[in-house]
Amino acid sequence: MRRKNVLSVLMQCFLIMCLISIQWVLFGYTLSFGPDFGGWIGSLDWFGLKGVGLEPFAGYAGTIPDQAFMIFR
Repeated sequence: MRRKNVLSVLMQCFLIMCLISIQWVLFGYTLSFGPDFGGWIGSLDWFGLKGVGLEPFAGYAGTIPDQAFMIFR
């Protein structure tokens, strides 16, 4: 394998990781852990982490801040 091919694959992996992280922040977290929409999927109330702060959310953890939970997940 040539050296430039390894660099190309590493850069593609880095780019994909960045895109997935942006998707998680914009709408993945709210669909996974946001307020329920019909009991099946979360609503878009927390789109772009609007309303997600440093206070704990009693719905899933009484002592863990929302932002820490979002980063961990």
